[in-house]
Amino acid sequence: MLLFAIAAAASPLAPVYLTCSLAQDVGVLRVQIALDEANQSSTVALPSGLTITRPALFSPTMVRIANKNDTWTIDRVTLGIRRTFSFQPKDDPGQSGSCQLQTVPAKRAF
Repeated sequence: MLLFAIAAAASPLAPVYLTCSLAQDVGVLRVQIALDEANQSSTVALPSGLTITRPALFSPTMVRIANKNDTWTIDRVTLGIRRTFSFQPKDDPGQSGSCQLQTVPAKRAF
């Protein structure tokens, strides 16, 4: 029984798909995010059509997606999201909002 529990804990997780809304000065920014914990990666699709794939850091309660320009932080418990920019002052809260899990159809073509 213990061997099964260890094997289950080590097995790769399926990707997770989120739809997120962040408040910004000119309205709401809606983004699609795919998180692949097994490969420590993420893809963020912006409304402009730009798609960004970056490494992601996964902890039990948070996912952090960062590069030199901005950092996305997603709370794995509340599904809250925050985006901060490297050029902002440290006390600037950046953009914040919430995400919803997207259901993957049980039967799909690929």
